[in-house]
Amino acid sequence: MTKTTKPAPEPVAATETPGDAEDATGVESPHNDAQSVTEGTGAEETPGDEHEEGGKREAARYRRQLREVEGERDALAGRVEALQRAEVDRQAEAAGIRPTAVWAVGTELGDLLTEDGTVDTDAVQKAIRHADDELGLTSVGVHVPSAGRQPPAHPPKDQWSDALRPR
Repeated sequence: MTKTTKPAPEPVAATETPGDAEDATGVESPHNDAQSVTEGTGAEETPGDEHEEGGKREAARYRRQLREVEGERDALAGRVEALQRAEVDRQAEAAGIRPTAVWAVGTELGDLLTEDGTVDTDAVQKAIRHADDELGLTSVGVHVPSAGRQPPAHPPKDQWSDALRPR
């Protein structure tokens, strides 16, 4: 079995103060504060200290990677939520209602999703009916555009028949 060796860690300047310790991302980290405090005490380094310092650097690297992955996860979660909302909006428009009406009555996106995160069509239809009932968006009964109007007294004359009529 071959053992790989890691390069020796770079020494940290002893002039650092606890408030100045930052990792590569520019964020203060408590592990650097503890390291700079112990260096200022004048304690002699033991052979195990090199591995400890390397472990701290490795831990800092893992924390940076974790922050990057968490950022990517949050961005993807935002995209998925936007797609879910877009699907609900599309279904609302297909039903002849403005999507803002569904959200205006207090509908939550989580209420319109199945356990696996897909949009539940039945739940969206219920939310659309609820928004319609709450906001009174559709009229009751059949709408007849010319209901109640009187027909004109004289039918309009055709201009061509007047122009082609003999005099």
